Amino acid sequence: MIRFEAKMREKEETQFGIEYIKNFQKENPDIEKNHEILEAIFKEHAMLKERMESEERMAELVYQRIKTELDVSRVRSGYS
Repeated sequence: MIRFEAKMREKEETQFGIEYIKNFQKENPDIEKNHEILEAIFKEHAMLKERMESEERMAELVYQRIKTELDVSRVRSGYS
């Protein structure tokens, strides 16, 4: 294990400082150690980032499919 120390900002300065950690601890009382809390936050971040990228890819695929099935003249005239 590698030692890592970080100073956290107070809640008056940012919502993502020590207050975020405290709230995360309240929501996840089974996670007690600081490194476990950070790892859980990083894991959640990675999952949300992957989900966002997946949804962006899906939106692009839907757009491409609609674009090929509907042309501008049909959309303007109301025929589809």
